[in-house]
Amino acid sequence: MAIKAIIFDFDGTLVNARLKVREAKDEFIKKLRELGFTLENLDPKTPLELIMQLLIEKYSISRESLMKMLDECFQPYELEVFEKAELRQGAREIIVKLKEKGYRLGIASNNGRMIVRRTLEKLGILDYFDAIVARGDVDRIKPDGSSISECIKRLGVKPCEAVYVGDMAMDVVAARNAGVHVIGVLGGLDSKSSLERINPDYLIEDLSQVIQAIEAIEKREMTY
Repeated sequence: MAIKAIIFDFDGTLVNARLKVREAKDEFIKKLRELGFTLENLDPKTPLELIMQLLIEKYSISRESLMKMLDECFQPYELEVFEKAELRQGAREIIVKLKEKGYRLGIASNNGRMIVRRTLEKLGILDYFDAIVARGDVDRIKPDGSSISECIKRLGVKPCEAVYVGDMAMDVVAARNAGVHVIGVLGGLDSKSSLERINPDYLIEDLSQVIQAIEAIEKREMTY
């Protein structure tokens, strides 16, 4: 099966930006507690999607309300970071090459829609992408696969025709939940050992190796 679409994570994969996730998450949890919503033994490392699922189950609070609170807590941190964001080394070159080869390109990110689009526009690569799905475009966030599945739908391809590229173990889980191939890229937010443990289809050192990994996936699929 030929690969027709490449979908990228945003923060840490295409863009060098160190969002203060811990601080933003603490702000979100603090706001929830102020409103009387608490969870026992909450680990700060718990994915936001799981926190929201637990709150919905316990309090029957609407996901829409939680997403609104999440935006309020995360947007100030995102604005602070992405005003200074730079493209990761090799990002522009690989995006141009993939487009020239005829791949449809997408982004599926947990970052807010406004931040993603504004940053891509500032960095001069917004027009290369055929679909962008960010927080607020779907009800659930990664490691749920909804954002990737929605991006696939907008790109007009089948899951087996798409590859997701991300820098975190959470990205690998989300890609698998969406039924797509997945390439892990080092040098982002998660360590090499974290990515190796989750076992993506391919693990690459930098973005320049994306096409090589795609071709290897296509070759492997042809042998099945």
